[in-house]
Amino acid sequence: MLRSMTGYGRGEATIGGRRIVFEIKSVNHKFFEFNSRITRGYLFLEDKLKAYVQGKISRGKVDVFLQIETLEETDVQVLVNHSLASAYVKALEELHTVYNKKRVLIVTDSFLAESGFAKKLTTVLDRFGIQTEVFSDVAPDPTLACAEEGAALCRSFKPDCIIALGGGSPMDAAKIMWVLYEHPEVDFSDMAMDFMDIRKRIVTFPKLGQKAMIVCVPT
Repeated sequence: MLRSMTGYGRGEATIGGRRIVFEIKSVNHKFFEFNSRITRGYLFLEDKLKAYVQGKISRGKVDVFLQIETLEETDVQVLVNHSLASAYVKALEELHTVYNKKRVLIVTDSFLAESGFAKKLTTVLDRFGIQTEVFSDVAPDPTLACAEEGAALCRSFKPDCIIALGGGSPMDAAKIMWVLYEHPEVDFSDMAMDFMDIRKRIVTFPKLGQKAMIVCVPT
């Protein structure tokens, strides 16, 4: 049988009221590299998929796409964790009462902004007299250009706290924006290359927290 590390496959099925689309492609690569794009809410499957694929191949670059769409919802019951909700509100209040923060920039994606999740944060923060601004132009796997756009908003709004709301993409973008806001003189591309240089055991990182603190709220 002829074997190759280059391949592509796609499958689609409807199971239990859900439409599932799965795609996988692989190319030759010196090491094993796994990348995935999975529907929000099913990210817990990523590690299982990676382990399964790695159990089948030892090297190669593999890209997996998994889309799960709910076609019908019946007998849906939503339970509110009141103690957890109260804890979140208390934590937001402490930005004002404990940390004396007055201007908060919320970094998120368009889905969470349009779904009203960012609005829930701004409503609570407004109650405590904290001014807010929302940057919601974060796309999956955000580029440096996206972070630079957000850093420009930081320089005009001048937040003393940055809240990253969402998954890995808003958090990654917010952290880069934080660096560029605190240290506009640095070249982020050069900083990234320093970390990638295996000859350097220790890399000096710019001191952060002089202008703003960062808070990450995973969804």
